[in-house]
Amino acid sequence: MQSKNIGQIAEVIAGQSPPSDSYNEIEEGLPFYQGKTDFGDLNPIPRKWCTNPTKTAEVNDILMSVRAPVGPVNLANEKACIGRGLGAIRAKGLNDFRYIYYFLKNNQELVSRYATGSTFKSISKGDIEKIRINVPKDSIDQKRIAQVLTDCENLITNRKKSIALLDELLRSTFLEMFGNPMKNTKGWKKDSIKKTIGSVVTGNTPPRKNLNNYSLEFIEWIKTDNIVRGEKNLTKAKEFLSETGSKLGRIVSSNTLLVACIAGSEKSIGNCALTDRKVSFNQQINAIIPFDDVHPEFLYWMFVIFEDYIKSHATKGMKKIITKGEFEKIKLFKPDFEKQTIFAKISENVEETKKLYQRHLTELENLYGRLSQDAFKGQLDLSKVVLREEFLRDVAKPAIKENLDVEKESKNSKTFSKTLFDLDKIDTYLENLIKSNFGEENFVFDDIKDLLFQDFKIQDYQDEYDTWKANFFNILKKENSQIEQYFDIDEGRIKFKLKDEIN
Repeated sequence: MQSKNIGQIAEVIAGQSPPSDSYNEIEEGLPFYQGKTDFGDLNPIPRKWCTNPTKTAEVNDILMSVRAPVGPVNLANEKACIGRGLGAIRAKGLNDFRYIYYFLKNNQELVSRYATGSTFKSISKGDIEKIRINVPKDSIDQKRIAQVLTDCENLITNRKKSIALLDELLRSTFLEMFGNPMKNTKGWKKDSIKKTIGSVVTGNTPPRKNLNNYSLEFIEWIKTDNIVRGEKNLTKAKEFLSETGSKLGRIVSSNTLLVACIAGSEKSIGNCALTDRKVSFNQQINAIIPFDDVHPEFLYWMFVIFEDYIKSHATKGMKKIITKGEFEKIKLFKPDFEKQTIFAKISENVEETKKLYQRHLTELENLYGRLSQDAFKGQLDLSKVVLREEFLRDVAKPAIKENLDVEKESKNSKTFSKTLFDLDKIDTYLENLIKSNFGEENFVFDDIKDLLFQDFKIQDYQDEYDTWKANFFNILKKENSQIEQYFDIDEGRIKFKLKDEIN
């Protein structure tokens, strides 16, 4: 690894606000990105457009948030106008934009050290250029690292999508079994929560002036931040009530639904979670202790699907509140308990799958963290990473040379096949093959592939071919290898040549 400044490997473009009369929301002109609020998971999401851009970012530029917060990054996937809240970082020469992107994404704490300002942090173009970045001596290794991290991120993204699809499955199953909760299309019994669903209990905060009301471990004291949207069960509380405090608090057992009914944001109103243990809770939460003919699993999903309806009962002021009295009056339907139980079994099976996926997701995220740390320290073994076409940036496949003698490769096909897959002899075989067919001329990987498999169907030897391809790139790393790869700037792609033929 070499330590360099961003300015040595990339051009930095500071954003600038275009004339205000050039903004529009009718998709006229270039997409206009102003800051982190426009960022997606990987690429920005356009909300405004601009007909008279001042500063622009190109495809594959790294977009960095330069004002509170400093450091978050996205990749531009189309030409765009950038405002003062963003900077564009454009890779120079052989440097790989993905590598720079992943380094910055995984080292935001490092980036923040270059920010200035006591109240609102910001970073200038000059300061971005000074950021130190670890760069592999071989530019091809930048691509290998970028490919490994891209593949790992794609696995994480796909696992998250799988988890989201499981929730969608339960939503659609609920609607299919019970109909639309708002319209009650199947005519189930419908009345207020207190008459139909269960008993309502509002939480409480024991006096804080008496420190004896609180402890480190007696019983969890749940707040609204322990009710996470999309999570069926509560997170663990950071604060506990003592035995004395619990006598002044409100305590419920497992299978009780806790609902956030006081919050600074309407978005948090109606968030709910089922208890899977005995807990106490504060006054911002209403609890529903379900009647015997209401299944807790059904109750949870009814509140999830009824989300907008529950929110509509909050007061319209700055602080959103659903009082206990108003909460008890909310009308909900109650299907047959037998059908609720059938749904609950389906839900429990899906939840088991979801937990398995969540464990996989955690493992992938931990793996990504370890890989990125090792990669940027130069401790990742890249010898077995075979670059795909999109990382090699091959834009066109060259025709096989007309002077190749097909008979030369095919006359001893049995010997050729044995030699091709005898990995102990592949170094010498390849070097001799290249000398006899290419001489002083350079070549690309597809030339070698087509030469070797002229009389063979790759699909018939797929496993051997994959092994051979990996081994071919491995010999390039050996000190005594006579084959060398390099980047042809004029053609913009990776090529190969015998070492003694490279100037």
